[in-house]
Amino acid sequence: MRYCIPVYGDRIAPRCTIAEALLFVKNGWGKTDEEALVALRDQTWLEVTELMVRHRVGTLVCGGISRESRSALDDLGITVIDNVAATIKSVLKAIDDEELKSGFGLEMDDPVDRVLDATAGNPDPDDRRAKTKNDDEPREARR
Repeated sequence: MRYCIPVYGDRIAPRCTIAEALLFVKNGWGKTDEEALVALRDQTWLEVTELMVRHRVGTLVCGGISRESRSALDDLGITVIDNVAATIKSVLKAIDDEELKSGFGLEMDDPVDRVLDATAGNPDPDDRRAKTKNDDEPREARR
């Protein structure tokens, strides 16, 4: 399978048209090999699409994409994995491990719990009975 990954710094670009480059990789037998890194300079969506077709891409991994752009890629037989917000390194590992999916990199614990645990110094963030700093009422009772 060939993938196109829009790059911004060391991360997935939020949109293909603002990417600094397109990374084209091939995955087979659980191993991803870089095929090409193509620098972009104010390319239009049509030009980006033409690059994907030229590199025989089967899947675009991206941050965001419009409905119209997704539809155009569907017509070309290119699958889209969108809402990805992660480093290129973690995306390549997720491809190798067959764990890449829409929303990759956006998953997180309950941010309120993380803040409460950090301020309370609780050793176990999964212990819902743990008390917060200066609070006699357990967190589970406040929910």
